[in-house]
Amino acid sequence: MISSVMISCDARTIIREQTLKDLSETDWDWPIKLIIDKDYISSTEYHQMDSRQRQTITSLEAIKAALSLDSEYIVFMEDDLIFNKFIKHNILNWMPIKNEILNFGSLYTPNNNRCSIKDGKNWYIADCLKLYGSQFFIMSRLSAQWSVDHWDTIEGMQDIKLTRLARGKPIYYYDPSLVQHRETPSVWGGISHKADNFDEYWKHPI
Repeated sequence: MISSVMISCDARTIIREQTLKDLSETDWDWPIKLIIDKDYISSTEYHQMDSRQRQTITSLEAIKAALSLDSEYIVFMEDDLIFNKFIKHNILNWMPIKNEILNFGSLYTPNNNRCSIKDGKNWYIADCLKLYGSQFFIMSRLSAQWSVDHWDTIEGMQDIKLTRLARGKPIYYYDPSLVQHRETPSVWGGISHKADNFDEYWKHPI
């Protein structure tokens, strides 16, 4: 049902291992494909790029890799997260997934940046032009393919590209956040942010 990819780099090995360990202690049992930046960029180009460029290219390669797998939905995640213990249960029982209407969504709201244009039970629809942070996205295959095909039409890193390319259809955010951003320095100098509404033990009623 879900194919998952995680972007990372050699400098993040320790934090990535902590994140994967934390995920293994939840009910998540879908496989995850690790996408390490240096494996997708030539050594010459790698040293000519800054970390923002490398991360953006790696993100595109991650989505391509996820599309090569047979699944209804694609999860794109970063490598510095803490997870809700019932994350799989909560995804499967989330209204946009159960009703098969999800085009694009997120399980993480940074710094209470709710920017809601419509609210529901354990979800809200966000204003795509105010979104940032690509900690944990979930998208349909159609949305993922559209993003790959139109990647270069939007300026910015992967969080800006993916959310802006998803405009035109509702972008659903989980409420409460099911992932938390670990306190670790950004490899590209981004601002620090966390979810104000993260709940590690919340379980969606059936």
